[in-house]
Amino acid sequence: MGRRTRETRWASLGLDLLGLVILYFVISGPVVFNADHQVKQVLALLMLLCLVTCGLDLYRFLARKTLAPRNAQGAGKTVA
Repeated sequence: MGRRTRETRWASLGLDLLGLVILYFVISGPVVFNADHQVKQVLALLMLLCLVTCGLDLYRFLARKTLAPRNAQGAGKTVA
């Protein structure tokens, strides 16, 4: 397995956001069983944690500095 590419990172973030949308619909849906209120509180907490991690991932993606590609002469050196 190789390193993750920019496209796979963005696809992962998109799938996480899609999961958050689905979770929102589950939380805002009708009552299904007796302990529904407690379950929805736990799901809301999980949704909050997922939102924080998605925000951190998005910050990392946008704040990442791009480096020049490595070549045979400059292997191991980074561009400042």
